[in-house]
Amino acid sequence: MIFPSIGFFYYFLISVAAGSVVLSFHPRWRLELINMVFFVAGSLLAGIAAGAVLPFLISLPAFQHKGNVVLILGWVFLLIAMLIGGFFGVASWQKIISRKMKDNK
Repeated sequence: MIFPSIGFFYYFLISVAAGSVVLSFHPRWRLELINMVFFVAGSLLAGIAAGAVLPFLISLPAFQHKGNVVLILGWVFLLIAMLIGGFFGVASWQKIISRKMKDNK
């Protein structure tokens, strides 16, 4: 029971680190707590979706007997899904905020 929680903790740390890098390099977004929350939430949802698809992709005949290559490609697939999900999480939050600001003017 402890191993899934350790994996979730590592996933959370990787997501926070990737989120801080993405948010600090994006020209319009600031590194704030609310942006980080939406990045982690978006990356978690995308990681769950990618993790659900990954066993199907690994079981395809093209990936049989490839060994560590499939494992590395799986981790890269999850990392890319995490970055895309986090990016869209923050982008949707920024879109909501910009609409609220327009409505208040």
